[in-house]
Amino acid sequence: MTENWDEIVVCSRQAAMGISEQVKPMRYLIATRVAHGRFDVHKATDCLDAIRWMERASRHIARIGLHLQQARLATGK
Repeated sequence: MTENWDEIVVCSRQAAMGISEQVKPMRYLIATRVAHGRFDVHKATDCLDAIRWMERASRHIARIGLHLQQARLATGK
């Protein structure tokens, strides 16, 4: 199986950056909905936890892809 590690690294980095760019607007939207009574605090907390998890996981995936690419280059395969 031949993987294109350069593409994996680029795509995972772009995904992580895209998610990171959306975090602040999503948090603002959730806070606004709580302030206007459209979300209760429990639901907002769950949403904020999911956003935090998604951002963190996407960064880890991007780093894992980079490390795998570097390991593959180091072994010469």
